[in-house]
Amino acid sequence: CMIYPDEPLDSENYTIFKKKITPEEIEYLKNDKGSIGSRFIEHFVAGKEHVVLFKKNHGVMMSTHPSETITNQEFINIAFGDVIIFGLGLGMIVFPLLSDKDVKSITIIERDPGVIEMVGKIISEHDHKKKVKIVQSDAWRFRECFVEIRRGHRDKGGGEAL
Repeated sequence: CMIYPDEPLDSENYTIFKKKITPEEIEYLKNDKGSIGSRFIEHFVAGKEHVVLFKKNHGVMMSTHPSETITNQEFINIAFGDVIIFGLGLGMIVFPLLSDKDVKSITIIERDPGVIEMVGKIISEHDHKKKVKIVQSDAWRFRECFVEIRRGHRDKGGGEAL
C-alpha cells in the first residue's frame, strides 16, 4: 500500500484508491462460499487498508487484499532470471521482483493502455535497475506466439516443454 499515494489516481477508465476492509465485507466473504475471498477469510483484518484498481462501469479489477496477495506469493517465491507476466494489474507481482537479485528482467504483457498509463508510471518510478519492459498486447495472443517460439526452440534441441 505504501507505493501508491494516499489520494486516488484517476484516468479516463480507471481509478486506483485505498480502502479499509470493513467488518461487513468480511462477514459477506465468510458467507460467500464460492468466492476466492472466502478461501482466505482468516487473513482478512477489519480496518486494514488495501489498494483497489477499479474499472469505471465495470467494477474491481484487482486489489491488494489477502486473496490476491497470497495467490501471487507462490510465483514471487519461485521467479528468477528473465520473467514474463501476463497482466499488469496493480503490479503486486512486479514490485517485489524489482529488488530480487535473482530476477534479471521483467516483461509484462498488458492489453489495456489505461492500466499501463496509471500503473506503469508508478512501476517506472521504482524500477531503479531498469528491469521492466511493458508490452501492450493481448496476453492470449502473445502467449500463443510465445508457445510457438518455445516449441520451435525445443524442436532444435533446446528449451523446455511448456
